[in-house]
Order: sequence, then structure tokens, then C-alpha cells
Amino acid sequence: MDKPTVTGPAAGPGVVGLFFGWKVIVSALLLLVYFSTPRIYNLFTYHYYTEFKSMTGSRSAAELPLRAAAPFSHWDGQNYLGLAEYGYDGFLLEAWAFYPLLPMLMRAGHVVVHSYFGAGMLVLSLAAFGFLWFYVRLGRELLPANGALLAALLVLCFPTAFFLATIYTEALFLCLLFGFLYFFEVRRSLVCLVFAFLLPLCRAQGFFLPVALIGYVAWQYWRGREALPPWRLVTLALVAFALGIGSCLLFYKVAVGDALAAFHAQQNYIFANRLSNLFAPLHFLRMMQTPSEEFFAYRCGIVDRGFIVLMLAAIPLVLRLRNRLWSMLYLVLAVVPALMGEAGSYARFALVAFPFVSFALVHWLAGQREWVFWLAAASAAVQGVFIYRFAVNLWVG
Repeated sequence: MDKPTVTGPAAGPGVVGLFFGWKVIVSALLLLVYFSTPRIYNLFTYHYYTEFKSMTGSRSAAELPLRAAAPFSHWDGQNYLGLAEYGYDGFLLEAWAFYPLLPMLMRAGHVVVHSYFGAGMLVLSLAAFGFLWFYVRLGRELLPANGALLAALLVLCFPTAFFLATIYTEALFLCLLFGFLYFFEVRRSLVCLVFAFLLPLCRAQGFFLPVALIGYVAWQYWRGREALPPWRLVTLALVAFALGIGSCLLFYKVAVGDALAAFHAQQNYIFANRLSNLFAPLHFLRMMQTPSEEFFAYRCGIVDRGFIVLMLAAIPLVLRLRNRLWSMLYLVLAVVPALMGEAGSYARFALVAFPFVSFALVHWLAGQREWVFWLAAASAAVQGVFIYRFAVNLWVG
């Protein structure tokens, strides 16, 4: 299964129905909890539309959203909204850890909808739909009838999948990732270069994706496979990734005077993510053994470490798909974040790697679909708890 070739019908009504059904349910739950439960405020909430505007003396009163916008823009959403309006040199220093693609798209969208929040929700809704479309197109060749839609359903039931409906980068990153895979593996099209260029501008994980591509090519070459994509396409994809990384560094150099500002901000952030931890296995072991009584915590939370165990345990399952590029991508997206820091936000980071696990689960349980539905139901129940916490502004990830 090294070269998917989609020959079936286009991903159409099924994806549309799944997307809108999920979007309505998650949005309704966020709003219901928010308006029926007292909100919780803490030091890690900047209250972008109230306190921060007062501190900076902003006069853009037209930007004050309806209260209904709040449950979609807690936590990181505050940073993206602030970066979109004030820029990197006019907002909080710790916000430099958030990569520029989403704020730039929100600023561009503001010209059309005259609302940074509205622009963000529009961009990310389109991205979430794009992700599902590309994902189902890829899955139609691997999985039996309706298996691709079932895998997509399982992804949307993942405990942290509600982040795809909020002002976070998960939807945008997944759209770019699976758009790249679709045009790289299926279409063998140069369009994949656009996605490769944008991925490093979206999230830090985009910087590691070229490593997965190089590892895939090396593996295929070592095994003597004939399924290697054209060398020209591989080379151009690596160049596109390199240009994206270079553009991201150049952006930070121009915006704040430090090309490595994002890395420095991440090191100083509460999660203490460091590249050096990738080469310090004892750090990972100590982190996993650190006693903690908190289920949800900024560091070493029980829930985050539980997700690490589950995602590491899923590695053999993903390897059974026999798509080496997907395997390499999974290792980069699931293992690297687990090793770099103190498990902070890993439950959310796992969301961008889980689509590969979902493919593997549906493929493995092809003759026992009732188990997939039970897994989806159990996962959705946990997501309900996470949605409650996020809506009232409690930490999830």
C-alpha cells in the first residue's frame, strides 16, 4: 500500500454530511456549556476582547464579538487573535511561539469579513472540510466500502477533535498535511509543493516533516522498492519544505529581529519544549515517571501521559498499513512531541497523528465494524468531557 491510486467516486455528499453534522454538534455543545455554566478565569487567559484591549488602548470597538465567540477562542485562540490584529511586534512575547500562517490568513480574511474572529472561523472551517475531503479521498483506496468515511468519523470522535472547530491550527495543519499527501501520492502533482511550503509556516511540526520524507525515501531505496515516487517530485518537495522553513525564519527575523524567536519562545514557555530533549532519552523516562495528582496539567499531566502511552502503543498498528511514508510521518508527529517537552498539550498534539491510527484501526477491524463504532462512541464520550472543560475555560491541552 505504498502508492494509493484513487479510482472510486469522488468524496462528495458523505464528507459534506459528516462535516456539517460534526460541526453543528460540537458548536452546539460549546455554546450550551458556555452559556449554562459559570466561566473560569486564570492567568493563562488574556481575555483578548476585554482586558487586553483596555491595556493597549485599542479603539477598534467594532471588533468586539458577540459573547458566542468566546468558547471558540479560549487559550491559544487568544494568542492567534492578538497576533492577527496587533502583529508579532505589538503583542505578547510568549505569543511568538505561535507560527505565522494562521494569523496572516486571519488578517487577510479581516479585509473581507471585517472581523478577526470571523476570519479565523471561516479559514479554519474551510480547512477542516478540506482535511476531511483529502482524508477520505486517500482512504477510499486502502479501505473497503465506506471505510474511509468510517475512519473520518473515528477521527472526529477523537477526544481532542473539537479543536478542529476552534481558533487553533490543528484544522489548518491537517488540511495542509493531507493535501500534500493527496497530491504527492495520488496525483503525483506539483501542487503538493504549495502544501509542503506552507506546512512549516503553520506549526513547529512542519519543520520535521522533511525528515519523514527523507526517511521514507531511504527506506524504499534500501528495500529496493519500485514504488518510489519520481525523484524529481521528491527533490522538489524537499526544496519546497526547505523554502517554507526559510520563509518562516525570515518572517521572524523581519517581524521581531530574531529568526529563531519561535524556538526561544517555546523554550521559555511553560511546556519547556527543547530540541536537545530528542537526544536525551533519560529525560523522557524521568518525565513519564514524575508523580502527578493532576489529570489535566501544564506539565506531566496524567491525561497527556496517558495519550503518549496510547500513541506509542499504536506504532505497530500503523506499521501494518505498509505505507512507509505514512509510518515515517506518524513517528515524526507522534513521537517527536512526546520526547521534546514535559507532555504539555500532548493530548492535542496527538490529534494530528491520530488520522493514521484511524486508518489502521478501520483496516484492521474491517470485518468487525461494530468495534469501530464502539471505539468511536467511547472516544466521543471523552470528547464531551474535554468540550465541557474547554468551554468553561479550564485547561485541556
